[in-house]
Amino acid sequence: MLEMEGLRRSDAQELGDLLELAEKVQASYESSARRESLWRLIEAVLLISGTLAAVFGAIAATVPVLWLVGGSTLLIYAFVVDHGLIRRIRRRSASDRNALREVLSLLHELEGIAAAEDNWTPLQRAEFRIRLSRFEIEEAPTGLDSLRRSIVQSFR
Repeated sequence: MLEMEGLRRSDAQELGDLLELAEKVQASYESSARRESLWRLIEAVLLISGTLAAVFGAIAATVPVLWLVGGSTLLIYAFVVDHGLIRRIRRRSASDRNALREVLSLLHELEGIAAAEDNWTPLQRAEFRIRLSRFEIEEAPTGLDSLRRSIVQSFR
């Protein structure tokens, strides 16, 4: 628990600043999650296209080398996108998610202190808790669940 002596400098202003910080971090987290979903969809399209082109090239009698090369190129590009871009976005998203957890934890701790020292009314306390309840932290989806969510979100 935090030890806060002399928590004066407008406790409400400090809590408001922390709530604004939490809102900014959540916006950044949601942006990263949307970007990851978009790139996951692009990756899925590349993987499917590359696989179909490679299979068609292996089966087709006419110019199979071009289909195999094209399909292989798409597959390699999909893995490069996954390794470079999507993993970087996922790390940023995880960083934002952790920062948001920390800010929310701090807000929950400070709520009790500020409410006691400033004699908040039940309505003020309820308003603060409602603002806190707006924040949603999802665990990062992995594997096929991530791909499924990407596809579902792209059609919304």
